[in-house]
Amino acid sequence: MKLKLCFLFIFSCVLVFCVINIFHNIYSENKQEEIIGSLIEIGDVKPSSEIDKIPQIDFSKLKEVNNAIVGWIIIDGTQVNYPIVKGKDNSYYLNHSYDKSYNSYGLSLIHISEPTRH
Repeated sequence: MKLKLCFLFIFSCVLVFCVINIFHNIYSENKQEEIIGSLIEIGDVKPSSEIDKIPQIDFSKLKEVNNAIVGWIIIDGTQVNYPIVKGKDNSYYLNHSYDKSYNSYGLSLIHISEPTRH
């Protein structure tokens, strides 16, 4: 009987943990979509309708929000439409948003490498 109760307790704890993580991931994904949407509005991002044309992006407005934004990536035919940031190290924007708040989805970033020493 004690073994069954112990198993039931462990199973319940695992179930609660999984449900909390699922809701957290859904919340984080929705938050990330809102964040990217607001950046698209701020930067007045307009993807090009022609293959050889460059998208129109107002980087001066984006730099007012966060001067770490150094580029934008858009891949036609996909949902890829994101800012690219360059932080002081290679880990900060892995779990932070453009407004420097914590976000488990993070942002696309430029990898910073140490200069080669001879």
